Amino acid sequence: ANMNMNMNMNASTNMQVPVPAIDTIPYGISQVKALDVSDDKISNRKVCILDSGYDITHPDLQNDFITGSGVGVGVSVGVGVGVNNWNKDECGHGTHVAGTIAAMGGNGGILGTVRSGKLNLHIVRIFTGSECSYSWGSSLIEAMYECINAGSNIINLSIGYKVKDRANPGYEREAFDNIYNNRNVLLVGAAGNDGTSEYDYPGAYSSVLSVAAVNESKSRASFSQMNDQVDIAAPGVDILSTFSDGAYKYQTGTSMACPHVVGVAALIWS
Repeated sequence: ANMNMNMNMNASTNMQVPVPAIDTIPYGISQVKALDVSDDKISNRKVCILDSGYDITHPDLQNDFITGSGVGVGVSVGVGVGVNNWNKDECGHGTHVAGTIAAMGGNGGILGTVRSGKLNLHIVRIFTGSECSYSWGSSLIEAMYECINAGSNIINLSIGYKVKDRANPGYEREAFDNIYNNRNVLLVGAAGNDGTSEYDYPGAYSSVLSVAAVNESKSRASFSQMNDQVDIAAPGVDILSTFSDGAYKYQTGTSMACPHVVGVAALIWS
């Protein structure tokens, strides 16, 4: 499938850093004022992350209140078995997204938008390998229904593709509309990283909240899409978050902006 993760991978922004000794607050978490909102009631929300998996062994990420679906193997509760487990992540993208949403406080490392470790998470792993190759065995819509069937309220879609690359875009648009209108699920998607006014999907569907990227000074990131489907902007330049194998990295892209919005939405909705 012609799908990619909305992430710029230039060297200056793909830098691994030493493990922070005290709870470090990435600038994006401050910029969206996540710490001004209590996460005491966050256990009544469930966020689903469609991505490259989740490093469940990372010391800054929760291993409770979490379920997932691996590549084409259906829902497994807790720690599943199989080659493409949802609770592993060779490429690190999904783990980076997850850290921005939910990296825990009180243990060094960083803080995510939700700090308590009590947000319900469901991970659907649609990318595998160190190259983040799309490998979900069926359609993106079926992957999203893994989220819905697990009871998710919000779905993080840090992915992107051009609609001309899709076999049946009309069906897909209808399916997204149906999920938004009839399932009461908030869909949050990356706007894209081409720096043009072109539409990147699924973010450009009207049923998806499309997130552009800004930098630390709140200026539009040069790579961020700008079109009439963009709904909101969030921090997406040099974002420090969790990474595979217990690491921390700075990464850049609308993929990184998206989870800031998802985390704050979960806080407000709780």
